[in-house]
Amino acid sequence: MTEPQHYSAETPKDNSTVKCVLGILGAVVAFLSTKLCAPLIVSSGVDPIMATVVLRSVLAVLFIVLLGGGSWLRFSPQTVRNAWKYSWFMIVINIALSLLITLNLAMQFLQGELDTSSAVYWVAYSTVLCILIGVNEEGMFRGLLLGGMLAKLGNKKNGPLIAAIVSSLVFGAVHVIFDMDFSNALVIAMGLLKTLETSMFALVLCAPVMQDKNLCGAMTVHAFFDWVILCGSTVAEGGMRAPTYVSADPQVAIPTMIVFGVLVLLYLPKTIRAIKDLRDMELPQYGPFIKG
Repeated sequence: MTEPQHYSAETPKDNSTVKCVLGILGAVVAFLSTKLCAPLIVSSGVDPIMATVVLRSVLAVLFIVLLGGGSWLRFSPQTVRNAWKYSWFMIVINIALSLLITLNLAMQFLQGELDTSSAVYWVAYSTVLCILIGVNEEGMFRGLLLGGMLAKLGNKKNGPLIAAIVSSLVFGAVHVIFDMDFSNALVIAMGLLKTLETSMFALVLCAPVMQDKNLCGAMTVHAFFDWVILCGSTVAEGGMRAPTYVSADPQVAIPTMIVFGVLVLLYLPKTIRAIKDLRDMELPQYGPFIKG
């Protein structure tokens, strides 16, 4: 077992408590902004899904810069390679899951049954959407939420691991919390499995983010991960729907839960590796907002 590297319990020069609170608050404001602006978005007639990711992306990047974390947004190919090194297996698994949709679309194209102009539009739409999802979700959860927690926990033994686990669980939970029916055991079980599966992906991305002190690799990999999942279904359905990850219908819920359960088992080796790396990470790890 690798021994944890040296760490310092010294208090950083910046006000860590203030930066912690502001980072967490920034994540909350960016996430809830579209909930508060929903009536305005609907009345304006713009695409609500695209409007959501644009608004959250702008706010997440703005808050990161204002809190002093702009250097974590500078793109470098090395950060993409490192994030890919941690997450490639998860992406390959989801490529395999999406293969049936892709093969069906290819058959439609070869048989002349696919509306090519519509398909090109929805591929472009999905690409832009997923890039923005990568920016806003990594910005909110690995940038603001994780960064805020690191400002306070980054000089403590196991502090980075704790911050990574908590921020990842929050990331997983927000994917299902607004669709949950807590009176339905099937919905609860499905929501817990989806939360765990999504949290594991998030936790894996925390390691390269902290190693590189940069969000761009995670943003890029996250965008590609979502594109692999969403692009084929968006083209096949001729449109984009807001995803719903829980259902009270047993015919939908049970097979979906089996898929989530298999994904959790397949994600486990990469998740364990990320946990070990986070546990053994050299300290302090103050995140983007503290210059320690």
